[in-house]
Amino acid sequence: MDFFWQGNISQTFGLLQVEIQKLLNRNLLIKSALSDPENEIRYWEIDNFARVPCGGTHIKRTGEVGELLLKRNNIGKGKERIEIYLK
Repeated sequence: MDFFWQGNISQTFGLLQVEIQKLLNRNLLIKSALSDPENEIRYWEIDNFARVPCGGTHIKRTGEVGELLLKRNNIGKGKERIEIYLK
């Protein structure tokens, strides 16, 4: 994910990882459906949290993700990228 950010975005990783782990530990249901059936465009959604385009991950609950690792990538021009990896 890319952000316009002043400074080093990795300074937020401690807080981000705590909040991400809370979400994963809640083992919430992940719904998946077609937002555009004609073109087969799929999304996934967690109630009261987010609805995003499908990125190819087909899990049913947040607890299936396991532990994540966040990595910073400074892509220049005031943009910082957070790369997300599964441990």
